[in-house]
Amino acid sequence: MSTSNARRKGKKGKGAMAIGDHVKNSTLNADTLILPPAATKDEVFDSILRSALTSGVMFDATVYTYSRRSRSDVGTIVDRPLPTFSNSTALKHVSSDYFVALLSGDYSEATHTSTDEYDYESDSDLDDAEDLALLEDHDEEPILGAVIPAESVSEEEQDSDRKAGATRKSEQSVTKNSIAATTASQTSAGANTTGLTVFLEGVAFNTFQAFMFYVVKGKINFAPLKSQPVSMRKQKIKQQKPHDAPLCSPKSMYRLAHLYGLKDLQELALKDIEGKLTAENILQELFSTLTSRYSELQEMGTNYLLNNALVPGVLDAMPDWINKAAEGSLGPLAGDVLGMLFKKLANKSSQSSNVSCSYCKYTSYTRTCQSCGRNF
Repeated sequence: MSTSNARRKGKKGKGAMAIGDHVKNSTLNADTLILPPAATKDEVFDSILRSALTSGVMFDATVYTYSRRSRSDVGTIVDRPLPTFSNSTALKHVSSDYFVALLSGDYSEATHTSTDEYDYESDSDLDDAEDLALLEDHDEEPILGAVIPAESVSEEEQDSDRKAGATRKSEQSVTKNSIAATTASQTSAGANTTGLTVFLEGVAFNTFQAFMFYVVKGKINFAPLKSQPVSMRKQKIKQQKPHDAPLCSPKSMYRLAHLYGLKDLQELALKDIEGKLTAENILQELFSTLTSRYSELQEMGTNYLLNNALVPGVLDAMPDWINKAAEGSLGPLAGDVLGMLFKKLANKSSQSSNVSCSYCKYTSYTRTCQSCGRNF
């Protein structure tokens, strides 16, 4: 009897209190979870999982980003903001002061409402309203892994959007205010929300979704360039598996990595872009808006052109591209690309003319054709 009473007493008394206190005190959350700077991606993920096991929350921040680009008579605009459920610990750990400031809830971009400074014209990860049909096969089931906005876009809606372009910018502010109001309403009602909600205007939805996967798992999955055949992009989407990282544009990810100062990710994107350059797309890529903004991309593109792509088709097309750049129709910074190209051409010409003899090192010798014997 005394043993039984002791067991019952333990269940009702200090034993139960000790278990409750232990769970409460061992819970890790975004505020208390501090990872060393050298933590690996696996260690970051394990820490987040450990926290989620007791807190029930793996994603403690909601980041809204634009997903679509529309063109109308009044210009180009971005819309269709979609949420990426994110983990603040992982974002802060990417060694970027940007996210530390952003996720503190005291950063201007969280409340900024203008898209005038968003370089959406050169963002390859924004879906063009008029091009969505190219990536959708309406005769088949939805393609696994395809990143399509949550709301379907009909042809009639696209036409309506183009006609209503003049009023869409005000609707963007309304949408963001609605997001904030909904979050506040859910919080006050005691709903299970994901903590801080922020609105990023300088990044596309596809890019940020892929970035969030990268900061947690260390995996990145780059899509073909838009200058490559559409069939390659469709094939890549069809090959996506449930465990694959979300597809994103290497150019958009390069821009994000440069913006946030993430050198490793920047190098991954740069290497992928370089691997997709061909004689067929080199001029389009070299004179793109994004390339004109970054000297590293200009360096890579001009080197590829001069070392690998001086073939008849490219040489025939070059005058048109140079004229467009000189006229300013390719943007105000296209002249920088021309400047680097001409500089490298001049250096290459100088190097080829200053050939030295491998025996006496004299530089003014003439070269002789091995076939006809003539000097040249």
